[in-house]
Amino acid sequence: MLQATSAVSRGQSTVATLTSNKRIPIYVFFELTRRCNLLCRHCYLVKEKRPELPTEKVKAIIRQLRSENTLILNFSGGEVLTRKDFFSVAEYARKLNFGVKIFTNGTLIDDFMAGKLAELKPLRVEISIYGMDSKIHDKITGVKGSLEKSLNALRLLRAHKIPLRIKTPLMKSNFSGYREIVRLAKRLGAKYQFDPNIIPKLDGEKSVLRFRIGRRELLKLFQDPDVNANEDPVSGNSEKISDLPCSAGHNSCAINAYGDVQACAILPIKLGNLREDRFSHIWRNSPGLNYLRSIRLSDLKACSKCSLLSYCNRCPGLAYLEDGNILERAYRACVLSKIKSEIHE
Repeated sequence: MLQATSAVSRGQSTVATLTSNKRIPIYVFFELTRRCNLLCRHCYLVKEKRPELPTEKVKAIIRQLRSENTLILNFSGGEVLTRKDFFSVAEYARKLNFGVKIFTNGTLIDDFMAGKLAELKPLRVEISIYGMDSKIHDKITGVKGSLEKSLNALRLLRAHKIPLRIKTPLMKSNFSGYREIVRLAKRLGAKYQFDPNIIPKLDGEKSVLRFRIGRRELLKLFQDPDVNANEDPVSGNSEKISDLPCSAGHNSCAINAYGDVQACAILPIKLGNLREDRFSHIWRNSPGLNYLRSIRLSDLKACSKCSLLSYCNRCPGLAYLEDGNILERAYRACVLSKIKSEIHE
């Protein structure tokens, strides 16, 4: 198994390197809306007073992405299913042979909608569950009854044999129940992912950071064999390509609900807007994007010589939101790296 896993890893690394070198945006995170029917206390999104992209513009962008050899579209929100045209857009993407991933809170999914999602044959549907105690989950989402609706969605999607991942941002209020989510995922045959990196809002507002778990909880999480054995257990920038700090902007990017192209969904540096320009022109000629591509690990003065570098999943977006500088150390990454190094001593 170790040899097989290593072979897969090497294969993925080779593909990542080739597509990065050739500037092929194989993965695009497409935020279709910032509207949401939940009020999650930790949400990083900020609604703007701009119109969101209409259906035909979204489809036109998808055609442009096809011309650039994009393979995977990750549709997200907000809550993607609040868009009445979601299935029109997703079906169009599948017609053009894109692989599709869908991020949703699941609360709007009934049996009919689960069947429609199954017809898309998505690579995966990912749903956030904050705990198996409705008092905890619903307090985080701000909507009573949201846990039962999300759990029902998981059951319906599982019945339709749709690949699933349960995602859980870990906070002080829900950390104690994370093992129950592991058990839920195992019962459903779903992947699971825990994220201790509650991030500032995209406008830089940092009050949400008070929800972050502390050192004691992080130690417990990283020492848990079920967490360490799970595929992609803790989110972060796990993909290292040569000496690049991150793959964002090299073989992946994000498009927000207003048409802005960004290197990553949590790196809110506008590289261009698809109402005003074509994707191909932005992807090849954006000064901001070319600057991001020029950055190497050696440019990160505080990080490149750090003794904890091998344990670090530093995220440029997190560094930017925390400190306003993508070249500086990301404080949260430093905390996590220190704890990981202590565990492996």
